[in-house]
Amino acid sequence: MGLEFKEAVPLTLKQVLYLVIFQGVGSGIVNFGINFLIAYLIYPHSDGWRLSYSSNITCVVSDVIVTSVILPFLCCAIGSGLVKLDLKAGKMVTYADPRLLTHPLVCWIPNGITFKRVIFRAVVLTFAFMILFDPITLLAFYGSDVRQNGMLELWDFVLFKGYWGAIFGALVTPVNALVVICSPSAPVVKRETPLSIIPNSNAISPQNPNFMRELKRVEEGDEMERSPLTLPEFDREEGDAL
Repeated sequence: MGLEFKEAVPLTLKQVLYLVIFQGVGSGIVNFGINFLIAYLIYPHSDGWRLSYSSNITCVVSDVIVTSVILPFLCCAIGSGLVKLDLKAGKMVTYADPRLLTHPLVCWIPNGITFKRVIFRAVVLTFAFMILFDPITLLAFYGSDVRQNGMLELWDFVLFKGYWGAIFGALVTPVNALVVICSPSAPVVKRETPLSIIPNSNAISPQNPNFMRELKRVEEGDEMERSPLTLPEFDREEGDAL
C-alpha cells in the first residue's frame, strides 16, 4: 500500500456509533420494511400459493438476483448523498482520516463523493455483494425442500425477503458510509508527499480535532524526533458533488 494504515487517526466513538447504529441498524430496519412490502404487494395472496425455485420467470432465483442488484446500488447511491448531508451539518458525524481507506479490506472500494465516483462505487459494491451473498443464499435453498416444492408466499417468502434485504442493507450501507466520511471531494491518489509542503492541510480532514492538532504541531516543527508524517495528495476530479 502507498500509505500506512497504522498511521491513520482511528475513528472516534461518535463515528463508530454513526456507522453501526444509523447506517447499519437504521438501514436494516428500512430495508426490511421496503422488501417486506414489495414481496407482499407483487405476489399473489391466495392460501397455499407457492413461489417456485427456478421453473418460472418469477421465482426465488430471479427475485434474489434482481434484489441483490437493485438493493446495494440504491443503498450506495442514495446513502452517499445522505451521508454527505450529515457531514455538511456536522452534528451526527464528521470527516475521518483518508488514510483509513488504505486498509486491505476497503482499499479496493472506489472513494470520492463526486457523482461519477458515487456511481462507480455503487457498481463495484453491487457486484462484490452479489458474489458474496447470491451463491450462499441460492445454494442454501437448493439443498432444502424449496427446490422441489417452492416457497409459500404468505408468509415464508415475504418474511425471507424482508430479513434478507435487512441483512443485505445493514452490511452494504455502513461500508459505503465509511468510504464517504473518509473521502475528500475527489478520489485519494496513493502517492506520498511530505506533510510540510501540503498547501491546504484543512482539505485533508476538516473536522477532526485530533488530526488537526497533530497537523499543526508538525507544521510548527514540533516533530519530537519522529520520522516525518506523510499524507496523500489529492487530485481534484471534475464533477458535481452530491
